[in-house]
Amino acid sequence: MTQRARIISIAPDADPTVWRQALADCFWTTGAIIKEDDHRRQVWRVSHSGQDFAVKVRPIVGILGRCRVRFGNTDFTRARRAADLLAGAGFITPAPVIHAEVDGFEILVTPWVEAPTVLQRWTSAGPKDRPMLARAVGELVGRLSRKGLFNRDAKPSNLLWLDPDIALLDIGGVRRCEPASTIHLARMISALGFEPVGTGHAPNAGEIVIAVRAAIDSAGARPCRCAIIERLRIIIQTHGDPTPRHDPLAPEPNRR
Repeated sequence: MTQRARIISIAPDADPTVWRQALADCFWTTGAIIKEDDHRRQVWRVSHSGQDFAVKVRPIVGILGRCRVRFGNTDFTRARRAADLLAGAGFITPAPVIHAEVDGFEILVTPWVEAPTVLQRWTSAGPKDRPMLARAVGELVGRLSRKGLFNRDAKPSNLLWLDPDIALLDIGGVRRCEPASTIHLARMISALGFEPVGTGHAPNAGEIVIAVRAAIDSAGARPCRCAIIERLRIIIQTHGDPTPRHDPLAPEPNRR
C-alpha cells in the first residue's frame, strides 16, 4: 500500500523522485529490524539501489509530535545539523541521506556502516588491547571538547570502531559548548565508563587513568585537570545504578 511521503531534507547527490517513491512504498519494511524499543521506535537495515542503509523510524504522536516535526524540533533534525557540525570539525559520522515524514512516522536514512561498536570491541579485547581502546576514546571526547562540541550520548555503544578511527552514531545530542569546558568534558568522559561498568566489563584503574589523561590532553585542558577530576568524582557519586535499561550487548532482534 502506497503511503503519503514528505521529504524534509535530502542529500545533494540523492534523487528526490527515486527516494519519494521508495518512501511511499515503505521500502525499509523489506529489510530487517535491528533494534526496537518500548515506544515503537525502530532501526532497520535494508538494501536499496545496491547499497545498505540504516533506517530509523519513529512514530509521530499527537499534535505536539506533528508540530515538532514541522518546526524542526526533533532528534532527527538535530542529528542532521550535528552531522554537519561533526563533519566540518573533522569527525566521522554516517551522513544523513534523507529525512522525511511518511504517514505518521518520521524517517531518517543513513548509510549502513559494517563495524563493531566500541563496547563490543572492548568486551572482546584482551589486556594488551584495552589500553589502546581507552586512549582512543579518551582522545575522541577530548578532541570534541577542544572543538567546542559536546555529545551527551558519547557512550561506547554509540561509537563504531573503524580501527584506528571511531565513528559517532546517535548524534542528536551533539551541540556546541565552550571549548575545553570542564563540565562538558567530564560528562563525556564519564559516559565512556558507565556502560562498560553496567554491562559487567568495567575498566581497571590503569585503563581509566589512560582514558582520562588522553581526554584532558587532547582537549588542551591541562590547567583544568583538577577541576575535571573533581567534576568526574561528583558525576560518578551521583549517577546511581549504571546498568543500562536495555543491554547493548544482547543479540538484537532480526525480524523481517
